[in-house]
Amino acid sequence: MIKRTGQPRDSSSSKYEEMRTNPANWKLGMVYVCHDDPRVVVRQRMPFGWTWNFANPWVIPAIPLTVMIAVGPALLVWLAGVRSILALAALLGVGLAIVIALASRLSKDPELR
Repeated sequence: MIKRTGQPRDSSSSKYEEMRTNPANWKLGMVYVCHDDPRVVVRQRMPFGWTWNFANPWVIPAIPLTVMIAVGPALLVWLAGVRSILALAALLGVGLAIVIALASRLSKDPELR
């Protein structure tokens, strides 16, 4: 990765990457809790997916907000009387794409954003 100074940076040496890979920050092997990490969303230890940093107080409003972004538009259209499965599936797809894009952006090293 490239720092804003234009110099190459090895993201694996980032302090945030070290926190994410530290086994002490993973409770029961799958729940991430790190008070020193300011991110709300972090990459999972597996090569794909994200998880919440349950030590961050912003997780409490972020979870319902994520659900609203993902299913809210489709639910509003359903309540408005549209029963087209294709339209609802398209709205769900768009909502999920937005959630994935946000998770990808928020899970990045804050110094590289």
